[in-house]
Amino acid sequence: MYNIMKSNFKIHFFCTSPALCLMFEKYFAHTKFTISTMCIKNHEHFSEDSLNITPDCIIIDSEISSELRKKLASFYKESKTIYLPSLSDGEQSPDAGKEIVKVSEPLKISELEKVINNFYMSKISDEN
Repeated sequence: MYNIMKSNFKIHFFCTSPALCLMFEKYFAHTKFTISTMCIKNHEHFSEDSLNITPDCIIIDSEISSELRKKLASFYKESKTIYLPSLSDGEQSPDAGKEIVKVSEPLKISELEKVINNFYMSKISDEN
């Protein structure tokens, strides 16, 4: 087993499927990013106190309700946001002024990792 030096780039994944959360945790465990996940079924299962970190990037699964997506986008205004596949093309971003990235369908986790890496590299260049 090799040791990967973790960066301070924090990713939080919101989804409705424990299996999907587990898949992301396993995949990103071997990357330089720090990942956390939260499996929520509706907006009542989320409170602003649920996370004790401010993520650099949030990933929102398409199964998350529109109401909760709006709440997340509003609460994590400073975080980059990625929507996973299956959000309809006609659906508006919850925050029109915020940069939202939609990952194409079918989901390729390697494509998602590239988008996250671009966010990471942008953060590093902004800090320098």
